[in-house]
Amino acid sequence: MDQSESNQLPTIPAHPIGYTDAMELLGHMDGPLVPSYRRGLLDIDYRFGPEMLTPARKVRLEVNVETERRTIHNVVGIIRGREEPDRYVVLGNHRDAWNLGAVDPNSGTACLLEITRALGEMMTRGWRPRRTLMFVSWDAEEHGMHGSYEWIEEFGKIMSDRAVAYLNVDNAVREVYTLRARATPSLKPLLREAAKMVPWPVSTQDGETLYEVWSKRSPQTSDPDSPPEIDLPASASDYVPFVRRIGVPILDLALVHRYTYTYPNYPLYHTAYETFHLQKSHIDPDFKFHRLMSQLWAGLALSLAEATILPIDTSEYADTVREMYDWLENGYGSKFEGATISLDALESAVSNFSQAAVAFEEKLSSLQDDTDPLVARMYNDQLMQMERAFIDPLGLLYRRLNRHTILSSGLYPTETFPALGDAVRRMGSDWTSPGKADKLKELKEQLSIITFFIQSVANTLAKPASTVF
Repeated sequence: MDQSESNQLPTIPAHPIGYTDAMELLGHMDGPLVPSYRRGLLDIDYRFGPEMLTPARKVRLEVNVETERRTIHNVVGIIRGREEPDRYVVLGNHRDAWNLGAVDPNSGTACLLEITRALGEMMTRGWRPRRTLMFVSWDAEEHGMHGSYEWIEEFGKIMSDRAVAYLNVDNAVREVYTLRARATPSLKPLLREAAKMVPWPVSTQDGETLYEVWSKRSPQTSDPDSPPEIDLPASASDYVPFVRRIGVPILDLALVHRYTYTYPNYPLYHTAYETFHLQKSHIDPDFKFHRLMSQLWAGLALSLAEATILPIDTSEYADTVREMYDWLENGYGSKFEGATISLDALESAVSNFSQAAVAFEEKLSSLQDDTDPLVARMYNDQLMQMERAFIDPLGLLYRRLNRHTILSSGLYPTETFPALGDAVRRMGSDWTSPGKADKLKELKEQLSIITFFIQSVANTLAKPASTVF
């Protein structure tokens, strides 16, 4: 493909500036005042322009950037599995940084290297995991997750068939207050259990384990016994192509500061001040929290690599899908009814998924420790295929590179199924307007699509041969 044919490469020159320059430039702009909800925090009157307050003033911005073709390198290490070498548990962290990167990504890289060192020592004593462990150092993440995307495009078919899960840690230690976690719903229970096994490295009244401190400082609800908050995957790092392109369950972990939900990044993020001195003198002087993250990351990987039956939870996923449906029905049920569009089929698919998940887990609970390896493999295949069953090979409407019908974030913020939520938002407030015919058609199509894929997941968990006609 010629570069001119790409619709992904940027076409508008961009140059970062500081607050002082921004005040100087914006302060000279004329035109209508910007609405309050779109104004920034600088002490100026925000105006749209394009005129200047003093007509004679002009600004010339000279941007000197060259487009170069560069080779990037992903570094991959493998510990071949003992019983199931064709099942991969993948640990990943990107290696490139915008600047010196002592937090992003080198704190994660340090943890990954320490894990490989420890597992390497275990191998010298004869240990080998049940399944294959794969360790990947990605290149060119900061430029657009190129390393991981290119890798998934090249090996996507293999990884879709064989990958159990992908565990991502970039900013292992931003701060040392609480854990920020993103996960596919099926891995949330595993993460909670793993956090209970890791001691909190310093004395605190909030608890003795990572789980206790995390629950206290980042609770999911206001309930005193609330579990900790675990977000669904966003679009922030190398886990994206795994979950959105091929349907591999993911975890993304970072230790962060107390204001992480109101101010998502640390103040020195991507700056020249993100140095080893910052880590050693201010964030984690004794590297105790780097050890904590290494213990958590390795514990999760070993659980997935060693368990006879994969620790992938079906009911948690069904609950998440049910919450998405409830949000849609409670917020827009009357709109659907007014447009004579029934949600019955979607509700039926959601209920079928919930019932299939419960029945599947009941069957798993009856298995013995000495379960026949072929029987265990059968159930593990179903667990792995649950996430894949959400993948639409045609991609989401207007975002064909995003294929996960549940965990691809929407163009518009909603708490429901991404493509259907987008279609709902495009309808606006009046669904009966004659000018909404095309948008209404899109809405019906997206409702049909998400219903189909949720029912497909329910069928995936059904008893073998029960859905064969």
